[in-house]
Amino acid sequence: MKICIPIKTNEGLNSQLDDHFGSAAFFLLYDTQTCIFETISNHNSRHQHGMCNPLNVLDSHDVNIVICKGIGARAVKTLQESDIKTFCTNGRVVRDVITQYEQQQINEITVENACKNHICEH
Repeated sequence: MKICIPIKTNEGLNSQLDDHFGSAAFFLLYDTQTCIFETISNHNSRHQHGMCNPLNVLDSHDVNIVICKGIGARAVKTLQESDIKTFCTNGRVVRDVITQYEQQQINEITVENACKNHICEH
């Protein structure tokens, strides 16, 4: 299983999470089977509100899950169409998020409960 976590600092497992998926500077990709991670740049981080296109960045990385603090409905729908599930976290650094995932302490984000105008109520 490969997890994508949007981050604002590139410090490996100590990377700080970005508050919102589409505007993250980087994505940390974590393989749950091998515990190996890599960081990729989000060249789509600067965009007009609602115009995020996450698959342009993630398409070739075989991501199964996105875990983030906030994400809009359009991005959730786009990810769902590619069979990528989205989950919400309150973790501050990647290491915390991975622990939450392993302990099943995260909830799925759907189009219905996604952020609206950068206001998230998960």
